[in-house]
Amino acid sequence: MMRVIHLIPFFEPTAYVSGPVTITKHLGNVLNSRGHTVRVVTSDYLLPKNIPRDRWLDRDGLRVWYASGGWLGRRPPFLVRSTRVPLRESLADADLLHMTVGLTWMNRIGASEARRAGVPYLCSPRGVLSADRLRSWSQAKRVFARLVDAPVLRGAHAVHALTEAEEADVIRLGASRERIHRIPNAVGADVSTSEQRARNRLAMRREWGLTKDTKVVLYLSRLLKIKGIYPLVDAFARVSSACADLHLVMVGPDDEDDGPPLRGHITRLGIEKRVTLAGPCTTVDRPSILHAADIFTLPSFAEGMPNVVLEAMAHGLPVLITPGCHLPEVADANAGLIVEPTPALLARSLIESLDDTEGLEARGRNGRELVRQKFTFSRIVTDFERAYRSAKERFADDQS
Repeated sequence: MMRVIHLIPFFEPTAYVSGPVTITKHLGNVLNSRGHTVRVVTSDYLLPKNIPRDRWLDRDGLRVWYASGGWLGRRPPFLVRSTRVPLRESLADADLLHMTVGLTWMNRIGASEARRAGVPYLCSPRGVLSADRLRSWSQAKRVFARLVDAPVLRGAHAVHALTEAEEADVIRLGASRERIHRIPNAVGADVSTSEQRARNRLAMRREWGLTKDTKVVLYLSRLLKIKGIYPLVDAFARVSSACADLHLVMVGPDDEDDGPPLRGHITRLGIEKRVTLAGPCTTVDRPSILHAADIFTLPSFAEGMPNVVLEAMAHGLPVLITPGCHLPEVADANAGLIVEPTPALLARSLIESLDDTEGLEARGRNGRELVRQKFTFSRIVTDFERAYRSAKERFADDQS
């Protein structure tokens, strides 16, 4: 059995970047259930004031340390020097450090502390270092990736890639090909009864001011340009004129100030009464939000492997996504449509989907089955156990 330390820049109960947070939580819980020992070291980014800092806490079956970040630590790239304290304590008897999310100073600190303690480490960039994303971001982030992330990847005893595309991205930054383990994301099954789903659907629609008969298109992610929010609202403007009972609900945090210009754009299109910007949500609210929708869309230009798409399919929603989501399985399983993120193609696909009620229901069923077959936690945890053992073996070889 292994003692694993997870280092991640944010953690529950924050609603920020829920995919990596959810995966880290469930991965830790399943590893614990298999006899391993998992601890989580994170920052206090967006952490409620009533939760203690700088001590070990029991959070939903995991031991978690929220390190006080100060001004520099409570914003990207998360320079949280105080993580050295729990890292040195926990790495003293650990078998492996697992670092999640790229473009953070915390990974450099983690790699340094792992070397100091003589412990191997595994990196999970989670799509943050994709070439497409880096091209769309600032020069400062591209320099950061070369100067901070690249040396961390080169020194890793194992690197986790979500997709073939991410494998190429981390190799480009210096990761060793033979140390890469390709492991997809995963989600839990929707265990709600049909009665619970119906209640959730009505309650959430009342909260949004919508009727039970309104067709709801759901976007559930951060409000970022790279996630295709402008092509989406442009497409919706084209469709809404022909579909009087259609409504777009966009749920997610506006942590990079893309919200105000998006609101202005929606107003200029004249669709402000047909679009709801609902703000961020908690993990507790997500099932109800998904139950309230008729179709889910994420028209992103660049992702790792978006967990929210898997979530939507697990809840029986047909999906409309883009090649940048790196989920070709959606088309293979007829669980939804994959189109380029242009307003014309998105609008055509929305109309095609919403005009075919039986097809929508079939795609929802297919998506649920796809998740059950390929994207379960029991499957990926076994893959991570294999990656952890490989990292330990690589480390031993490096020391000999």
